[in-house]
Amino acid sequence: MQSDLTEAALEGGYGAATVVELCRFYYDEPTLAELNDDQAVDMAGRLRLARVQGVEDERLARMAAKGMTMSDRPRAREAADIWLTFRAADGGPEAEAA
Repeated sequence: MQSDLTEAALEGGYGAATVVELCRFYYDEPTLAELNDDQAVDMAGRLRLARVQGVEDERLARMAAKGMTMSDRPRAREAADIWLTFRAADGGPEAEAA
């Protein structure tokens, strides 16, 4: 399933550093090789959603960095998913804050 994750990252133009930071944020895994198949499929889905929503690499990287600073990581992950699903493409102030 790692190949699906790699394919999704390439399709969206997302850099390896951004994908690794997202995996650290969502799964507490420091390398892509440590993801299990379910996590790799899940992350590939997030990257595809980000691409469809028009979210660029820089914005995903900011989202992961911001999430890593939050003390309540499960809540931060939930908020990031909500932002990605509903607000990422809106372009308003909330989108820029992420």
